[in-house]
Amino acid sequence: MKDEGGRINGPHPQPLSQSWARRMRRLRDRGAALVETAMILFLVLLLVAGMVDLGRAFSEYIVIGEASRAGARYGSMNPSDAAGIRAAALQMAANNGVAVAEGDIAIAGLGGQPGNPIRVTVIHRFPTLMGSIIGFETITMTCATEMVIVGAVP
Repeated sequence: MKDEGGRINGPHPQPLSQSWARRMRRLRDRGAALVETAMILFLVLLLVAGMVDLGRAFSEYIVIGEASRAGARYGSMNPSDAAGIRAAALQMAANNGVAVAEGDIAIAGLGGQPGNPIRVTVIHRFPTLMGSIIGFETITMTCATEMVIVGAVP
């Protein structure tokens, strides 16, 4: 379509080199956006995995706290029964899905008299999901509970 002066109306054809350069620039921009998205996605996934690890660790810390309380509660009534104290702590941990070794339960004040304290300490090694990334494979958690011995249950 020509106007009054004989010129062509509409888009003017561009030289091949300018068109090609513009197309390459767009492709390069798309590639850069893809790389940026991949980097951001990696960081977001790393952050989410860290939050999951932290949540699991906090949950297991609560469980070993409950286990130490269960052992101390049993020990406050039966201060001479070391096996029973350990069994109470192990049972509480197992009921909540946390594996604690029997050797990871320490008892202080065993065989004490009424009015004296008994202390039960539970140690748990929490395996992290991201151990190699954050620099350590396990987190050692310790919970201790101290209660007053009230006497033996008849």
